[in-house]
Amino acid sequence: MRTLILLFIIFNRMIAGNQGDEKKQFVEFDLPPMIWLNADEKARLKNSRAVYSNPSFTDILNRADEAMGLFPNPVDSIFYEGYLSNHPRRINTVNHLNDMKSIYSLSWTYLITGEERYGIKTKEYLSAWVSKYKPTGNDVNENKLDICFFAFDAIKELLTFEERSKIKIWISDIAEKQKLKWDVNSGSSNRHAKRLKLIYLSSLILDDNNLKEFVFQKFNTLLETSLNADGTTRDLVRRDAMHYNVSCLLNILETANLLSMENRNYYLYQTDSGASLKNCVQFVLPYAKGEKIYKEWVNTKIEFDRKRALSGDAFYQPGKPWDRFEAIDMLILASRYDNSLLHLSEELIRKKYGNNNYWIFILNNILSN
Repeated sequence: MRTLILLFIIFNRMIAGNQGDEKKQFVEFDLPPMIWLNADEKARLKNSRAVYSNPSFTDILNRADEAMGLFPNPVDSIFYEGYLSNHPRRINTVNHLNDMKSIYSLSWTYLITGEERYGIKTKEYLSAWVSKYKPTGNDVNENKLDICFFAFDAIKELLTFEERSKIKIWISDIAEKQKLKWDVNSGSSNRHAKRLKLIYLSSLILDDNNLKEFVFQKFNTLLETSLNADGTTRDLVRRDAMHYNVSCLLNILETANLLSMENRNYYLYQTDSGASLKNCVQFVLPYAKGEKIYKEWVNTKIEFDRKRALSGDAFYQPGKPWDRFEAIDMLILASRYDNSLLHLSEELIRKKYGNNNYWIFILNNILSN
């Protein structure tokens, strides 16, 4: 049941967090963590009275209805990773990536309501991106498209054989290019987790056991190289930023949660060095509770972080106190394995968003009953 609790927890943040991005000098684009539903969960969610009776669903429905009057705006190339947040190419890319928010709202509204028009509009968006975007194997850029995998699974019964085949070829291309670029010894650990997530999602859609086996083998290696016995991550050491430390754990947990469908529990898994996801999450708790302050980026080893600061981006200024509300997503994903973390995550949610109109509280009530 915990899977569904994770379902909409970030939806309101997604809606609020990216509004008006095109008007800002510095842009970011993030999607909610990937949640994959089994057939039983889909059936129980569909036409749920508890969902329909809550005003939060109106927000999702309104977004979907707005998307019904829009047209897809795909691109053949994504210019995001490696670009400063105020670079014109990145700003333009984010404008196009706003389609992913439409796909998110439309596909979930179709699953919840069963109204075919939302599924057909989802197909329009998905088909447009499959026809235009050319996979490159860039894990950061293509992670922005992960909702396309979910959307395909949500509307597959509405697709013709030819449409399904075309999308599967595109997804297979993404998976194979991601595999070719796997190198766990370079770069940020959160990127490796994103890469494995895309490959695993591809394996679900393609029913490809070879892809699954690749992810199983590499995920253990990822934990060995990413997590330190003292509770830190490689990303914290490299970036000297709790932002990247939590991002690393969030992305690893997101992939671990998907792999739990294979009855694999990685939360307590201990590496040869004595590191574990549980210990790394525990390391963050004093900072998430506000008991400790982490000053970001002071000793980052990455030149690009310094370029971001010099560009005037306030988020990357050395010495900036870490925003503890960034831990919410990580805590909720980790609470799948440790219920005690729900209290802190709910406390942070209330302080940041208030008690109303937030999906974690709605779904807790739905699922507990």
